Amino acid sequence: MRIINALTIGLLGAALAAAQPCSLADARGTYLFKTWGWHNLGPNHPSLPNTMGPTYGLGIVTLDGAGKGSGRFPMTLGGVAQTLEYVDLQYTVDKDCSGSARYSLKVVETNAVWGPDELRLQVLDDGALIRGLLTDSGGRSAILTSEFRRLSRGSRACHSSMLRGTYSMFYEGWINMQMINPSQPPYFAPQVGLGAFVIDPEGANHGTGSHIWGGVQITSDLASGTFSVNADCTGVFEYVAQIRGTPNRFSGKSSFVLLGDGARLSVLMMNPPGFQYYERVSIP
Repeated sequence: MRIINALTIGLLGAALAAAQPCSLADARGTYLFKTWGWHNLGPNHPSLPNTMGPTYGLGIVTLDGAGKGSGRFPMTLGGVAQTLEYVDLQYTVDKDCSGSARYSLKVVETNAVWGPDELRLQVLDDGALIRGLLTDSGGRSAILTSEFRRLSRGSRACHSSMLRGTYSMFYEGWINMQMINPSQPPYFAPQVGLGAFVIDPEGANHGTGSHIWGGVQITSDLASGTFSVNADCTGVFEYVAQIRGTPNRFSGKSSFVLLGDGARLSVLMMNPPGFQYYERVSIP
């Protein structure tokens, strides 16, 4: 009887622990922030005015556990890069683990202010993951979802030597097909890619990628590439890639967030827009 009672009490305690409601304090820490969807390109894209285009953003957001937050992140609107900064970010968390956020966004390059925006939130795993849906974009006709994935409870510190080894790379997003054939009208088509890269802290980076851009298949080799890592674990990847079998090259600049001890990278591709992911396979 005592064994049964002890078992019953243990199960009841576990059930009560599992049923504990969410609170504002759950949403606290340093988060990897991602947002993606479609946005009215407006005056930012001269060849596609007043057109909905693919939009991606990636950066670091800090939530204080008391209803306020801050952050800055790069974003691409159909291939046009901008830097956005939260203004007066406030959020709530209800007992059922739903919540909301309200904020404005300052465009760092122009000082223009967007919003106010409103997000519907869902808090998961004691605040380790928060999903968001944009319900009001201040008249910008944006259709966006968001994800906040906690990296740490406090601040983080990174350095360039953490980024090293052989990495598997995968990406997906959209490409303006006029980039491939300037004589055709501009329109967005899906893009995907897969590759392998060796990242050397001394700068001898190299790799190969296979790409499908709107049904056009190409292979490229990394002609040159540099990774700059900031102390807050964000960084910039600048590259030049050679299309195999041709004299053609393409270049770009991508923003990234370094995860863990450098085992993973989440990358924001600017133009063409999309998300890219690096996963470390081995360290020499």
